[in-house]
Amino acid sequence: MNQEQKRLLCDTEDVEEDRARNDGERIDRTIGCTCVNALHICTFLYAIIITVIFIFTKVEGTKHPVVPYSPITHIVEHEVQDVYPKTHSIYTGHPSEELDSAWAELVHPMLIQTSRSEVSLSNDSPEERLELVEGGYLSSLGVYHELHCLRRIYWKFYESHYFPNMTDRERHYERGHARHCIETIRRSLMCSANTALYTFKWDEKNEHSPQALTSNAKRQCVKWGPLHRWASERTVGLYPKYWRPGEKKEST
Repeated sequence: MNQEQKRLLCDTEDVEEDRARNDGERIDRTIGCTCVNALHICTFLYAIIITVIFIFTKVEGTKHPVVPYSPITHIVEHEVQDVYPKTHSIYTGHPSEELDSAWAELVHPMLIQTSRSEVSLSNDSPEERLELVEGGYLSSLGVYHELHCLRRIYWKFYESHYFPNMTDRERHYERGHARHCIETIRRSLMCSANTALYTFKWDEKNEHSPQALTSNAKRQCVKWGPLHRWASERTVGLYPKYWRPGEKKEST
C-alpha cells in the first residue's frame, strides 16, 4: 500500500469517525428533546388533571355543601308538604284558651339542656355560657326562638288582651322586642328560602283583592314530630335555675 492509499484510508476512517460522532450527538439530542417533550406533556396532563379535580370538587361542594353542626342532625327527617294552606290553623284565630294552649304546647321545649361538647361543637365557649344547676347548659334550638318570636308578634295584634294595663316603658320594651322578632324571622325566611312557585287566580268574592295568590306546588320540609320529641325530652321549663359564667366556681 503506497502513501496515497494510506492517506485515503486515514481520511476515510476520519470521515467514518466524524459521522459516527455526529450520529451519536444527533441521537443524544433526539433523546434529550424527547425527554423534554415528555416532561412538558406530563406537566400539561398533570395540570389538566388538577384542574378537573378542582372543578369537580367545587361542583360537588355546591351540590352537597357541608352541613354546619347541630345536635339534632342525626334525627332530622324530611317530608313533602303542600306549599299553600287551604285553611287557617288554630294559631291564627282570635284569642282563646284553646289557641293559647296550642301555642304553649308548640313552644314549650324552647329552653333545653345541652352538653359541654354540644356547646363547643356549635362554636360557643362553655365558660362564657349559662350552666344549668342540674347539669349541662341552657340552650334553645333556633326554630323555637323563631316560634317564640312569631307568638310575640301575634300578641301585639291583641295587645289589650295579652298586655293589659301596660305602661309606656313596657310598651317601649315590647316594641323593641317585636322589631327584634321581625328581624329574626326575616333572616330565617331568607336563609331557608321557599322557592316553590305561586300563581294567581281570580276570586270574585274577594272585594279587596280579587287577584288571589295560590299554589298547588310542593316543597320539602323537616318532619316536626321527631324534632319536637327530641326537644321535649330535653326541656328544662321556662324558669330553670342556672349559674352565670364564673359563678359556680366562686360558690364552690
